[in-house]
Amino acid sequence: MDDTEYCIFCYQNINLIKNNLCECNYYYHNKCYEQWINSSQKYECCICNKKIQLKFLRKKNFITCCRFMLITIFIIILYIFIVILNIFEINI
Repeated sequence: MDDTEYCIFCYQNINLIKNNLCECNYYYHNKCYEQWINSSQKYECCICNKKIQLKFLRKKNFITCCRFMLITIFIIILYIFIVILNIFEINI
């Protein structure tokens, strides 16, 4: 691999994908591009700003992320409650 070939996001040069989304000539990792898309919410080339179809990328749904976070918080609170009950030997 040529020394000039590296991911435009993380600058690593292993397991790269050559851009085929537009005419820009760069390399990236799917995971890096996914993170950029999800954080920027821009569905366009990060270099030329041309609108692109991102079928291969997983766009995370904000509601899904929030739902997961709420479930995780609920489980943590439930666990803390059970630990407190056990500490004070309280039977329900």
